[in-house]
Amino acid sequence: MKWRIKEAEFGDAVRVKLGGLYHYGIYASDEEVIQFGLPPSPDRRAQDVEVTASDVSDFLSGGFMEVGRPEGKERRMKRPGKEVVAAARARMGEKGYDLIRNNCEHFVNSCLFGKSFSTQTDGMRAHIRAIPTVDVYVAKFPFPTENDEIYPPERAAEIEACKNDGAREEKFYVWKLLEHGIKRSFGINIRNVDIKCRRGKWYCADCEFSLSHSGDAVAVAVSDKPIGVDIEKFEPTRFSAGLRKKIFTAREAKAAAELTEAAAGEYANRLWTVKEAAYKSGAVKSFAPSKIETENMTNVSKRVKTDKGEYILTVVSQDAERAVFGTYGESLIITE
Repeated sequence: MKWRIKEAEFGDAVRVKLGGLYHYGIYASDEEVIQFGLPPSPDRRAQDVEVTASDVSDFLSGGFMEVGRPEGKERRMKRPGKEVVAAARARMGEKGYDLIRNNCEHFVNSCLFGKSFSTQTDGMRAHIRAIPTVDVYVAKFPFPTENDEIYPPERAAEIEACKNDGAREEKFYVWKLLEHGIKRSFGINIRNVDIKCRRGKWYCADCEFSLSHSGDAVAVAVSDKPIGVDIEKFEPTRFSAGLRKKIFTAREAKAAAELTEAAAGEYANRLWTVKEAAYKSGAVKSFAPSKIETENMTNVSKRVKTDKGEYILTVVSQDAERAVFGTYGESLIITE
């Protein structure tokens, strides 16, 4: 499609550049440009966008109109102007706008050619795919689930074999949270992926993930790169001087020596989650806390509060600083 600044004719595809993106429409007259949503606005939500019509002035919003002329295969595919406008008018009031999958350019091309596509979002998709996915989900359990089925069968058997009722419940809900996480972050149904357990650790061929549970909280981290997550109760007093000797490296012990007892306990509480998450991510090969140096590990920690307690949640990944933290269900708050 070639675009030119010129007079539009009945049934033409038109567009205007607004900021870094183009807004598209079907031209019927200066009083009727049919488009999927008016030009983008910060206070306009996607669920409110619909196919509508406006005059040229509102369509352009101060910009310059470009008119599209199909070339090559598109030229042979293009419908006559009357059919194009009829197709556009027939969809007035239609909703379901999605910036990537169903936007104003998809609408225009479907009216012109009977085929929905967007050249603008091809580049957008490539850019989005280049952005690392580092999503962390945390929930207070029990929470509602669609069903009680666990996939794969090997994981179901592992959960069923737990003799401790509390551990069995934790493992069940953290897996249900994983189902939610990989579907939300990658659009993957857990039944359509290859998930296997090797030497006690679960792996997925389609993405990286890590699981953790403590008390009444479960956490899952999903990413396109190795990742580790750990959630532990916030109990600084549990990390006594004796326990800290088993956890700290020489550098960490020196740093803790300058802190109050309470602050040293908090420091140890958080470091424990960093070291657990580092081990799960594969950054270290064995879990020997006093030998795991965390100084150069990229990690992010958050406080999580439920109605029954407070926790420290930590994610370790080379892209940890990009992590997006989200809650699932109710009665749970994430703070810095």
